[in-house]
Amino acid sequence: MKKLLSIITALTMAFALAACAGGGGAGEPAQSTAPPASSTPSAEPPAGGGESGSAPPDGSPLHVGYWDDPVDHSARRTYDVVFYTFFSGSFVDSFYAALQKCEAKMNIKIDYITANSDPEKFINSLELLSNRDGILLDHDINTEKRTWDVMQDLGVPWIAFVTPFMDGESASHNRWPTIIMDGKVVGRQAVSWLCENYQDYWGDIDTSKLGMINLTMSTAGMFNDRGAGARDAWMEYFPDNLYIEGDTAGQQFTTETAYNMISAYVSSNPDVEYWFINTIMMLFPVGCARAVETLGIDDKVLITCEESVTAIEEWGSGYRGAWVAAVGIAEELYAAPGASGIVALIDGRATPETLWEDAKSDAYGFDYAVYPLETEVITYDNYEEYFESIDRKYFA
Repeated sequence: MKKLLSIITALTMAFALAACAGGGGAGEPAQSTAPPASSTPSAEPPAGGGESGSAPPDGSPLHVGYWDDPVDHSARRTYDVVFYTFFSGSFVDSFYAALQKCEAKMNIKIDYITANSDPEKFINSLELLSNRDGILLDHDINTEKRTWDVMQDLGVPWIAFVTPFMDGESASHNRWPTIIMDGKVVGRQAVSWLCENYQDYWGDIDTSKLGMINLTMSTAGMFNDRGAGARDAWMEYFPDNLYIEGDTAGQQFTTETAYNMISAYVSSNPDVEYWFINTIMMLFPVGCARAVETLGIDDKVLITCEESVTAIEEWGSGYRGAWVAAVGIAEELYAAPGASGIVALIDGRATPETLWEDAKSDAYGFDYAVYPLETEVITYDNYEEYFESIDRKYFA
């Protein structure tokens, strides 16, 4: 199986905490050399709610900060926005390329600055960004308190982009407008898909011989939520069947960890003939797939993941095995709300409390919104069309 270890191993350690790639470096942050992306705007934005930024007469939440806001962005000067990130790497470059595609429609210029995983450089350089119109911020949770203090004093509109600021019980209370995947939603989505589509791979089987292994991580809130969503979905469909939760907390986030855990669980349960395996992060499915191939049961295992980066690489190389599905989410689905949200804040049409106000939910508290990213399960057969459809939706 083709692997991406040169890129994925580095980014996975960071992704376990912030859903981004990590790198090393020193000195002053430098502008990225990522190639420019197409910035052709939508010919006609989708229909939206009421006039953005004005209170609806019935007192309902504002629909503001969206791609479809009925605003003439060309009627003002071009805003100077920075995508400022603790991390660096090809995965982060992909976010920047997607943000560049939003520049023309939103009438903004977006720079990309990285601290190359240097905590002191990240904080020191962050303090120098007061001259920007807006900031899309991807921070490191190890320096979160210092970052939070700087941002509260900086006086520049900003959005937490990819990495959230959370507190409260189970670290689930959102403290600032944020664009992240909803862990419980995507976990449930991934496993529900397996439960509803396994017959396409196996036909009518004796489901009493079906078990599930859920590789999760209890010490990282965003990943723990994904595991919880996956578990909830399984229990709705097969509550009496064997369920194994493999907590990877305290272990290395590698293919080898996943390989060893899956090998042990399967070998210890010979009465289980069919397996679902859910993985909460992108590197684990590779190890899972290797394990079931080594055990000679890959035709009786279905693997899914709450991330799609490595799935796309594997399927693109021609892989057809037990790893059949993943939750697909394109960088454009982060970039479009990031660009439109920061513009709404700079315009003054929204405040941090009213941005995406109609998207607030119990899951993260009602003080600040977590943008509701559109996600769906993708497979080898449809992943190319999925990503093409996202691009058409926003930029065709």
